[in-house]
Amino acid sequence: MKIINTLIALFVLGLTSISVHADTLSIALKERLSFIENAWNKGQADKLVKEIYLPQTQIAGEGSDDLYEGGRVSNLVSELVKDNKMVKLQLIDVQTLANDAALSWVQWHVTPTNGSTPAFDMKSLFVWKRSHGQWRIVADMYTSGKLPKNN
Repeated sequence: MKIINTLIALFVLGLTSISVHADTLSIALKERLSFIENAWNKGQADKLVKEIYLPQTQIAGEGSDDLYEGGRVSNLVSELVKDNKMVKLQLIDVQTLANDAALSWVQWHVTPTNGSTPAFDMKSLFVWKRSHGQWRIVADMYTSGKLPKNN
């Protein structure tokens, strides 16, 4: 009976550990998304690229046949920040892939710089890698529209 109770306790502790890690990860990624919002809304594209992306980051999405990587990520982000004066990001879902890797679904609400262009929604699938203690985006796939609601 002691062995069964011990196994049950270890199982419950393991589930608690997974839940705590998921909560910690979610908090950390929300902080990173807040950093993106703040840097973007202040027009700080260079700071955003330096703090959020890695040299091997790849970005691709709707409306572009390009796979942006290396220095082209910086060029893309600079152009997007220039063309869109404000973003609001919402973390929709997070999944742990490994100890230092995760993915997240993120909803964007974007306000263009050009006042005659209406605000619009985008969605991204980010792959995150923890590098030197900070979560950074290593891949970003984006498209227009809203993410479906979780059931």
